[in-house]
Amino acid sequence: MEIIKIIVLVLILGALSVISYFLKDSPKLYRELKVEKRKSENQSNLQREAYFRQISGKDLERTFDEWMSLITDLDKTMKTFGTPKGQKTYSDMVHKCLMYGSKRTVDVLSCMSQHQYTVYNQSKKNSDFDNYVTLMYVSTLIVSLKYDFTGTNIEPFQLIETKMKDLNDQKNREVILEADKKVKDEIKRYRAKKE
Repeated sequence: MEIIKIIVLVLILGALSVISYFLKDSPKLYRELKVEKRKSENQSNLQREAYFRQISGKDLERTFDEWMSLITDLDKTMKTFGTPKGQKTYSDMVHKCLMYGSKRTVDVLSCMSQHQYTVYNQSKKNSDFDNYVTLMYVSTLIVSLKYDFTGTNIEPFQLIETKMKDLNDQKNREVILEADKKVKDEIKRYRAKKE
């Protein structure tokens, strides 16, 4: 009988030792599992991104170039957008942006589209301020695409500065800065609404 008690006690002590050993290392194991899971997710994202970019490198370049031309060739682009061919081009640009853009880029595109629908429904003629807001949306979209494709982050205002000659005029600068603030606020509200 004594031997059975001793064997049971030894087994209980052994089980407690094994349990305490695993409990002691459980926080470390949990952290290691989380790190491995995160590494796996990151690796998967990198592989998917590399594959996607490899397949569509020329399309990415063309998409970025088309949107950039809205700023660099603004006058020419605005003339052609009123034509059926220009509308088809714009539709294709939106399509590619939805295909290749990040969530951030698609958010900007969605807000820009909503702004355009709202302005168009309010009146057939855009105010100067609405045109500046649209210009800031396009600049913000280009900046987001640039970040998506190159990892380089710039400010939308920098693009505007390269094209607009009258930004030294305080009134024009204030209007552009107000348009920039409006765009940032609308995008922030849009993202908050989605969460």
